[in-house]
Amino acid sequence: MVYRKDGFFAATAGDTPARMVTTPFTANGGPNANAVVETGGFMDVRLLQQGKPMEGYAKHLEACNDVLIPLFDTLPDGEFQVEITMRNARIYTLSF
Repeated sequence: MVYRKDGFFAATAGDTPARMVTTPFTANGGPNANAVVETGGFMDVRLLQQGKPMEGYAKHLEACNDVLIPLFDTLPDGEFQVEITMRNARIYTLSF
């Protein structure tokens, strides 16, 4: 992760795939990502409950660059985690 003094940041992965997992939290609404996925790269976003993948909550992204990439229509009840695996990609924000 890179954090600049002016407050902008990005979790970045190059040619070697990288993975990150959030701490458990709750949220409402349909989540969006502010991300860049280079040509030939990917970003896989999954939701986990108690460390295990949740059925119906996986999204594969390729070659995109947008501030509001829709991920899922709804979110599960209760606590969950977001797992992101990516290559040649940057994620700036997850919004709910």
